[in-house]
Amino acid sequence: MASSDRSTPISYSPAPPPLGTDTIQLSRATWDELYRIAERFESIDRPAALSLSKSESMPLQAATGWTRLLDDPAAYEWLRPAGQMDANGVWTCPQEGLYDVTVILEVPAFPNPGSRLYEATLRTTGHPANGDPDVVILSKTGGPDEASLRLIANFLRPLNKGDQVWFDLDLTEVAFTGNVTVLGILNICRQASIK
Repeated sequence: MASSDRSTPISYSPAPPPLGTDTIQLSRATWDELYRIAERFESIDRPAALSLSKSESMPLQAATGWTRLLDDPAAYEWLRPAGQMDANGVWTCPQEGLYDVTVILEVPAFPNPGSRLYEATLRTTGHPANGDPDVVILSKTGGPDEASLRLIANFLRPLNKGDQVWFDLDLTEVAFTGNVTVLGILNICRQASIK
């Protein structure tokens, strides 16, 4: 079995050696290379990741109407590096890679159920930084209002630095309008390099 079969590949290529035989230049180049190797190991050990949750009031309406999820996130359980999520609920990819993105939405049973069926639709929008058209993915579930509802959407996507992703929710029930509390959980973790 080759060592490459057992190990995580590290994207590293050495810089060209310094010209001449000056020991000071050679020493500086060696330290630079060690720093670059350490950076690669750190990206394996502590990948770009985000974990947050937020309870928020969402409208339940008779016609389709999208409401942004996780805007102005209250608290992060994990965030590395900082500044990935803005106040409008838009996540910006901090580093190229293959990302595992998981969104979990929980709607509790209604306090005064009326044996009505309702649907929850999550719209995930990916906006590539290179100007390509947006990618939209819809995830849908439904159920009676006397039972809690859970929607889980999980994606494994190659993303480039600067790509943006955001999430919108539609809660629809034909004969009832109002607001319900929705718990939104977002977990994003870089799994591997794609270059």
